Amino acid sequence: MKIYFSKSTMGFYFDVIHTNIPDDAIEITQSEYKNLLEKQAAGYEIVANKKGKPVISSR
Repeated sequence: MKIYFSKSTMGFYFDVIHTNIPDDAIEITQSEYKNLLEKQAAGYEIVANKKGKPVISSR
């Protein structure tokens, strides 16, 4: 399974679920995805950096 993140939609996409993945989506690892969600649950915000990669930011 491949996981993608789209800066334009600020959403995650899974190739096994989503048939339409935005053109700006970049692939991230399952480990990166898990870490992002854990940090989000702890009160941090997921934002996109200049290259479109999802990163953690304090609110």
